[in-house]
Amino acid sequence: MIISGIQAWACIINAFSGVGHLLWHKRFPEKIIPALFMKEAFNPYLYKITIFTLILLVITIILTRVSASHVILPVLPIIVVFFFIVNVGVHYIIVRITLKKIKQFYNYFMISTLARLLLYLAVILIYSFSVKEGKAAFTVSFFIIYILYSGFEVVTLSSDIKRMNQKNS
Repeated sequence: MIISGIQAWACIINAFSGVGHLLWHKRFPEKIIPALFMKEAFNPYLYKITIFTLILLVITIILTRVSASHVILPVLPIIVVFFFIVNVGVHYIIVRITLKKIKQFYNYFMISTLARLLLYLAVILIYSFSVKEGKAAFTVSFFIIYILYSGFEVVTLSSDIKRMNQKNS
């Protein structure tokens, strides 16, 4: 009996994971491989970015309570939550697309980076045109949060790539 590559992976996963519900998917391994990849690729990222965001939220809430409202805007925690939602959503979409087209990861990553930059620019412009005071403080705060999340993304992505290279070698 010849076993296809996906079925072989499903058998290996079934043997080592101890998860009983995988037995049900024995005939349909194409349904479990994406689910397991999502669990391996997305859940650790979600955990890390949630911890990072909670730390940033605590810092921003303390800063908004302590400092003057013209220096640190009260919308700073909302900016942090906005970046969390955008980054988690984009990462989820990239992981889902990568499941189907692994060779086009870099293309989709660059497109998502451009889309995020345009979205961030739109948010800054909308805020600048709708609010009369605190434009500079908002832009600086937005930029600092952008730098922090970009740094987090670079560190996370590079560690994931190193981990994947170590697994493959």
